[in-house]
Amino acid sequence: MNSATISSPKTVKKMKISYIYSVIIGLLPILSIYKDIFNIAEVATILLIAFSPFVLLRMVNKNKITISTGKILLLFFLLDAGASVFIWGTYSANNHRTAILTYMIMVYCFIVHILIGTGTLFNRKIAMLTVQRISILNTAIIVLQYIAHYLFNVYFNPTITNLLIDDAQVYTSYLSSGMSFGVFRPAGLFLEPSHFTLFSAIALWSILFAYNPKKKQIMYAIIISLGIVLTTSGMGIVLNFLMWGAFFIKRRNISKKIIFNVLVGIIVFAISITVLYQFNFFQYAIYRMFTGDIRTSALYTRIYNMQYLENMSSKWLGEGFMNFPETIVGYSNGAVKLIYGQGIIGAILFITILFIQFIRTNYSGKILALCLLGLFFVAEMYSTVYLLFYLMFLFSVPIKHLKSQI
Repeated sequence: MNSATISSPKTVKKMKISYIYSVIIGLLPILSIYKDIFNIAEVATILLIAFSPFVLLRMVNKNKITISTGKILLLFFLLDAGASVFIWGTYSANNHRTAILTYMIMVYCFIVHILIGTGTLFNRKIAMLTVQRISILNTAIIVLQYIAHYLFNVYFNPTITNLLIDDAQVYTSYLSSGMSFGVFRPAGLFLEPSHFTLFSAIALWSILFAYNPKKKQIMYAIIISLGIVLTTSGMGIVLNFLMWGAFFIKRRNISKKIIFNVLVGIIVFAISITVLYQFNFFQYAIYRMFTGDIRTSALYTRIYNMQYLENMSSKWLGEGFMNFPETIVGYSNGAVKLIYGQGIIGAILFITILFIQFIRTNYSGKILALCLLGLFFVAEMYSTVYLLFYLMFLFSVPIKHLKSQI
């Protein structure tokens, strides 16, 4: 009886829909850089809206919605963003229309996919495997890009340039050469190195913390870490050391071997830095992190753009959802954009959501919450797709140990 039920066409169809949906969630950051052939919207947004009926139908069939404190706070976060759009935000006419449309899409996608989808249609394991496999594939592409560049003086770009979103036009020069300020920095399937870091952070987390990895899985994590380093992303290099540090802390034995393990870790760290520093790409990555100017420094530009927070009319309420000065230099980060748009209240709500998830999950969930918080302060993640991508995993908790497979 049970066997017949499991293998019934209806059940198989549900499993296929859940599988496709989870793969799409795992691919969101890549799908977000492409537009549809009619140039209406990002492919990621179109697919999220297209799959929303399946999520709602699954909710109706299960006849329940999983409610948690974090999800309730997420609703308050969305209400705060809405109030900033319709009540106290200050926009030009065109920017206001854009903010309203962006807000409506965010609200719809967050409610359907994060609040409902994580408890119904979303299969966390499938999504994690998707991110892992793409991250390994992308590392292989980056290695090939290095070989082609240094041995044959050829650069190949695997992105479909004709379908890239309009905002990707700022990467035209980089995508045609892989060069950034005179240094070769390939990113494979992504628009730039930091985008691969943001994506592969989930891959590293899922391998090292979501279950007990075996030697094969640890090797996969090492390969992904290598890919991150090869992009010269300063943020990625720091992420690598923090992730692996947390991994070794988790696996240490509470015994006299702790001191030995710490010493070994320090020695390995020192040797790794010494070896990597012999390569120009690593030297450039360190240079961008701690030195450089307003154009070349990864750290200075983010700090520089914090000056805009001083000129806000209301630091508590903000200037309006997705509102940010057009005079911004280079790039900013999610935290600055969130505070400028939704003020201190919006920032407190967002951090509280992460804190709630931090205290209610096991070690792996805590690492993911901290990872999201850290990346939010150093990367541009204040967008529907990237927040949804991370929060889908974060709200799929508590996370049990899963049997690894790639």
